[in-house]
Amino acid sequence: TLDDLASRLATELARNGLPSGRRGRLKAALAEIEKSLYLLEGGPTGKGPATTVVANSTGCSSVYSSTMPYNAFTDPWVNSLFQDAQPLAKGLFEGLATRAVDLVKAIRTARLELSGGYDPGVHDKELATLGWLDFTEDELALMPTVLTIGGDGASYDIGFGAMSRILTSPTPIKILVLNTGGQASTASFTGQDSDLARIGSAHSGKAENRKELGLLASFHPNTFVVGSATAMQGHFLRATMEMLNYHDGPALMDVYTPCQGEHGIGDNMANRRGRLAVESRMAPLFVHDPRRGDALHDWFDLDGNPEPDRTWTPQTIEYIDARGPLGLFKS
Repeated sequence: TLDDLASRLATELARNGLPSGRRGRLKAALAEIEKSLYLLEGGPTGKGPATTVVANSTGCSSVYSSTMPYNAFTDPWVNSLFQDAQPLAKGLFEGLATRAVDLVKAIRTARLELSGGYDPGVHDKELATLGWLDFTEDELALMPTVLTIGGDGASYDIGFGAMSRILTSPTPIKILVLNTGGQASTASFTGQDSDLARIGSAHSGKAENRKELGLLASFHPNTFVVGSATAMQGHFLRATMEMLNYHDGPALMDVYTPCQGEHGIGDNMANRRGRLAVESRMAPLFVHDPRRGDALHDWFDLDGNPEPDRTWTPQTIEYIDARGPLGLFKS
């Protein structure tokens, strides 16, 4: 731990006869570690460091959150343009990583010096060019999670190119896509009655085909991808924890979250509609984890879907028709 390293460094510095170069490295490492301990324990605000930094695309998810500092977020939050939450998040990550480099250098220097393994001819140059790409998983965990939030319009459409660029990078940011399915984005279906694409005697509904964002994201290198639904709480929470602990590259979670106003359903029906979306295979659950095995087949996990071995999930709907008696419809 940092406390243990600081204590051992102080003990080592108390010894007499240390070479000036070694003493200088020990003092610099101790000063950086003590500063980090101060920040972790509370810092100037008394609240300690944030665990998450959020970059929010303009849209419903930013509007209902209100405006800083009057929103629900207790961690740093910034509202970006509609189309560039992920590039903004990469910039935030790079800035945070630049600051974290100083602490990682101090930790590595301290451990090497205390073990008697520091070689100035090797490690001076190595640490001088240290960047976050050289961090171990434990060292990456010293940084806060950088998370983006965006709707289907921002993520599937106008911001897709920018997001794809970040998905091809190794930057381990987390991308949360709220797929409300109520607008005529490429997340909705051909012919769907949705905002901006009405259906009726004079309209034929949405004309474009649907884009499968989860599958497209999965074919970016070293990308962790989740397709989930808020109605399927077990799958959603388990996949969220896996996503937050993935550091080998970007991680994207595409979550079906029906918008009651856009779908014309009551607030108490959102959960049921979300489950129907999963059961009908409109929004199937899956986890794509490139750490699992060597083949594409191993990377996809369909656990959580009802009856995944069948094309459709059987349904029985009770109804009352024009003649009055209760009927049953099976599919």
